[in-house]
Amino acid sequence: MLEAVEQALKTTLHHWNKMKGSSEEEAEDEANQFEASFYKLMEEVRMWFNRLDNRPSTVEDALELPDIIEITEALPAELYLNFETELDLIVDGKIREEDEKYD
Repeated sequence: MLEAVEQALKTTLHHWNKMKGSSEEEAEDEANQFEASFYKLMEEVRMWFNRLDNRPSTVEDALELPDIIEITEALPAELYLNFETELDLIVDGKIREEDEKYD
């Protein structure tokens, strides 16, 4: 796995764990940090994916790439659908608009 993707994944997982264990007072800040780290991860995945010589043309094929399998196995189950949705956009060459991101 590309080092930038691996680091972004570690950061995302760190913020996920902090968010899950945060107090009510910290919850909003932790959720914002997690969301930012998740989209940073997806941007790193996008840059990696766009550099592939043989890019998959479907999200199903992309999910079978060894590096993507490594990411999905590391993600908590609650994040899988969000990851798959974002990966589908990447495969289709689309970029989510800022206001369309998850709230």
